[in-house]
Amino acid sequence: MVPKARSATRSASSSGPVTDRSKPDDPADRRQGDQIAKRLAAREHRVFRGKLDQRGLSFAERAIVRIAKAPSEDQRDWEAIRMWAAGIGAAVLASHSSLGNKHAD
Repeated sequence: MVPKARSATRSASSSGPVTDRSKPDDPADRRQGDQIAKRLAAREHRVFRGKLDQRGLSFAERAIVRIAKAPSEDQRDWEAIRMWAAGIGAAVLASHSSLGNKHAD
């Protein structure tokens, strides 16, 4: 079993969708990550848009990308990622300070 203080600070992220931003994200994109986060007892799971760079793809992979009409661009939202990471840092600090307070008694 994972100690409570440790599980409170565990988070998970996925980089994923590189589809047309004007269309709503498919809930299936986050389902697997949510399941893994649950098994890890993570406090949350976030999906961030990704970057599609076709240079490293095989011919078949490029064909799939073309059929899916996935834009070949960087869709990562670095500000959202930084804010998410800062929240994790704050949770870790809070958990450590609460552990310190328990030991002070």
